Amino acid sequence: MNETVTITNSTLEIFSGNLTVSMNLTLINSRVIVDKVTVPYLLNISSSTLELANGSFIHPVSLDISGISLLSVSKINISTLTIPSGSTITHPANSTLGLNISVINLTIEAGGMINVTGKGYSSGSGPGAGASGTVGNYDGDGAGHGG
Repeated sequence: MNETVTITNSTLEIFSGNLTVSMNLTLINSRVIVDKVTVPYLLNISSSTLELANGSFIHPVSLDISGISLLSVSKINISTLTIPSGSTITHPANSTLGLNISVINLTIEAGGMINVTGKGYSSGSGPGAGASGTVGNYDGDGAGHGG
């Protein structure tokens, strides 16, 4: 059985749900937003966006990214990963897991990138956030600067 699910020129948003295929998933000129995707063999992202929320990860045997694509995920575990020109791997904003890439062979072509700029915790959240409420004369503010 060689099942391939292909999503072309489409937007698919599954909130609080999963996308599961038994073999291969191909995205072409599409945007897919899901909590989790299960692809046991080939995940092919061509000029598309795949956003996985809630700390999800992908673990296909093969990941093929081409064209101007965006992969937003918290964890990738794969033997070979190539990020071509125009493609970006990042993680969801405010993610407690950040971005964890476990790979044996990694190639980032000129113009390709791993970029987490602006993806940190929003103001007042995360493990370094100040305490809420007023404690003495301190309102959970950061360090002061002399001047």
